[in-house]
Amino acid sequence: MTLTSADCPLGDVIMEEAYHLLASNFPACEVGINLIWEPAWSLDRLTAAGREASGR
Repeated sequence: MTLTSADCPLGDVIMEEAYHLLASNFPACEVGINLIWEPAWSLDRLTAAGREASGR
């Protein structure tokens, strides 16, 4: 997954929540979260639902 920046103050919380959501929905699978920085995150990467939810 990609965070908005390496300095994201909620990065640890976002990763933990993603882990728990995946682990609870796929209990038979081993869950791992990897951070990537390429391609960099930008507003262009928002889905239509994300744009709507954020008012973009």
